[in-house]
Amino acid sequence: TEDEALRDRIAAGQRVAPHEALRRHQDGQLIEVSVSAAPVQDEHGRCVGLTTSFHDIRPSKAAQRALEALNASLEEQVQSRTRELDQTAHDLRNIVDALPSIIGYWDKNLHNAMANKAYTSWFGVEPAELKGRTLRDLLGADLFERNRPYAEAALRGEPQTFECSIPKPNGTGMRHALAHYLPDVVDGEVQGFYVMVHDVTELHEQRAALEAEKRDKAALFATVDAHGIVSVTDRSGTITAINDSFCRISGYAAEALIGQNHRMINSGTHPPEFWQTMWRTIASGKTWRGEVCNRAKDGSLYWVDSVIAPFFGEDGRLDKILSFRTDITARKHLAQEVQSSNERFELAATAAGIGVWDYDVVAGTLVWDDRMYELYGRHRSGGHEPYTLWSECVHPEDRSTSEKALQDAIDGHGDFDLQFRIVRPDGEERQLKAMSHVVRDADGRPLRMIGVNSDVTEVLRTEAALHANESLLRSVGRMALVGGWRVDLRTSEMHWSEQTRVIHEVPFDFEPTLDAAVTFYAPESRPVIADAVSRAIASGQGWDLELRLITYTGRSIWVRAMGEVEFAPDGEPAQLVGAFQDITERRRMDDLLIEATAAAEAASEAKSGFLANMSHEIRTPLNAVIGLAHLLQRTPLSAEQAHYVQNIQLSGKSLLGIVNDVLDLSKIEAGEMGLERTTFSLRDVSSSLQALFEEQARNKGLLLAVEPAATLPDALVGDPTRLRQVLVNLLGNAIKFTERGQVSLSIQ
Repeated sequence: TEDEALRDRIAAGQRVAPHEALRRHQDGQLIEVSVSAAPVQDEHGRCVGLTTSFHDIRPSKAAQRALEALNASLEEQVQSRTRELDQTAHDLRNIVDALPSIIGYWDKNLHNAMANKAYTSWFGVEPAELKGRTLRDLLGADLFERNRPYAEAALRGEPQTFECSIPKPNGTGMRHALAHYLPDVVDGEVQGFYVMVHDVTELHEQRAALEAEKRDKAALFATVDAHGIVSVTDRSGTITAINDSFCRISGYAAEALIGQNHRMINSGTHPPEFWQTMWRTIASGKTWRGEVCNRAKDGSLYWVDSVIAPFFGEDGRLDKILSFRTDITARKHLAQEVQSSNERFELAATAAGIGVWDYDVVAGTLVWDDRMYELYGRHRSGGHEPYTLWSECVHPEDRSTSEKALQDAIDGHGDFDLQFRIVRPDGEERQLKAMSHVVRDADGRPLRMIGVNSDVTEVLRTEAALHANESLLRSVGRMALVGGWRVDLRTSEMHWSEQTRVIHEVPFDFEPTLDAAVTFYAPESRPVIADAVSRAIASGQGWDLELRLITYTGRSIWVRAMGEVEFAPDGEPAQLVGAFQDITERRRMDDLLIEATAAAEAASEAKSGFLANMSHEIRTPLNAVIGLAHLLQRTPLSAEQAHYVQNIQLSGKSLLGIVNDVLDLSKIEAGEMGLERTTFSLRDVSSSLQALFEEQARNKGLLLAVEPAATLPDALVGDPTRLRQVLVNLLGNAIKFTERGQVSLSIQ
């Protein structure tokens, strides 16, 4: 069509000279117009638009037709036609003056020949005042010099279209304009040129804003591409485009990813419901955001914060999906570490029985964990607790001190590290240990206190018991002269108890070492203790030795040195522990005892020799008496004489038995006592006992009866002498200690 041809010429950079055409008026009628057009070019000469000027030529066309119709009666209608022309010119002038664009004519000398009223608003000059003035006078030297090349080109017959900036007459800024210089050629000679200037300030500003927006978007896209992980898929999820960041984090080349699905990097971390929710959100036209764990080519996992936006075509169907991701792997690892740390802290706090609290200094409210409520015997209220919940639980005697310590910490005068008593609702008193940290703002003002409480009641009781035990051990060690010691084999650090220091007679500030401890032993004792320690470390066998020791003051004493090795869980010897006992006095007593024992043994030997000699000296005459009595019994005797001789013989034998007893005692002491095994008559033994003690019993007025059991046989095997000695002792003691009545010996 004509318009298409016109656009093609303009796009080719050609100007379209004014020509006539039909155009539809706003009232729907076709009107005749003069159309001219020119391309709008940028600074590089590229066509970026076009300018079109339409001139209503209906009056001239009507006049032309009227002239043709009235040519025959021209003279009659001259005046009428003149009036019509004047009216047309007047109308045309009104139309031109009504246009906001500048319309004017400048001759070949650049003097103004015609100007519409728009010049007044553009330059502050009335059209009547402008006529005859030069273009330099109107534009000013600077603007004229910028426009001069276009004017000279127009005077050469070359239409000009260009943009320029014209200062506003009130000095409030610049007006951006699109100018057309159209040569006026008559008979092949340029007489001047028409000027049409349109205000394109708004268009210029829009174009500048568009350029700025394009630059901003380009910078944004460059930033996104540099720092974001971008992918584009079609409606089915097939990858159509990715950026370098996507390839870098996934480890895949672009060729391996394009044409594939994102399932290629699925780590399997998320359940199917996760992806179903994502697809439902995208399908509904909404943007989905979430944190996704993907698997790289090398098998490693990485986390991304994903924003997935759907784009729909003109038909309303899903066209493509844009995904923008940010690498949050480090943040997720940090969060996992923080979570693990918190879990470890909670586990440690639970295992240690520690309660955690948070005090809002500004609001005066508390937040307790479950353990805090357990410590104080309180029940959770369901929200923040008032400060008084804590202060009212503190023991009245400790409350002022505790609150002052708390306030001092808030004021920055120290840490809140305090031990205090509380009273639980059931009346039980407990000892608590509290520590905290004050959180402050940038100006140092306190905001919060975060701290912990632990129940140290049992610890204090245990410490008290330990102190009591230590005091008891010190007292026992002091009384028993026993001290303890310990050596850390890994650090060589040595510790002596108080009594060990007393035994060694060292100064108060003396610091023992393993080498120094060995030098306290007497020279002959050092290899012994060194060998014992080495053997203990090698085999685990302890030692218990009595050794001589030289104290710090040079005094020689005896000690009982005991020790053993304690092993670490890895089986390596960890430390030596042991005890010292001052046995100097005991050793002195042992020496005295040895001397006394030797003297006693010598005396015993002398006594045994004496008894042996004496028993021999006594038995010799006694045996003679018994022998003579036996010979006397063989001589003729009266009954009374025979009785006396028999008693002499029995008494002699009894005395001989006593002498034998004395000799036996010496044998017992010498370890030479033995028993005889021979056959004897029990009846003879009992008869001799009756005869021996009968006279003695009668003299005390006692009855004596020696009666062997009838069931016993008369002949027995044994030692009759030892039996007679025992029975003589029994009867002798019985008669001696019986004042009246009867003494009887019954042999069963």
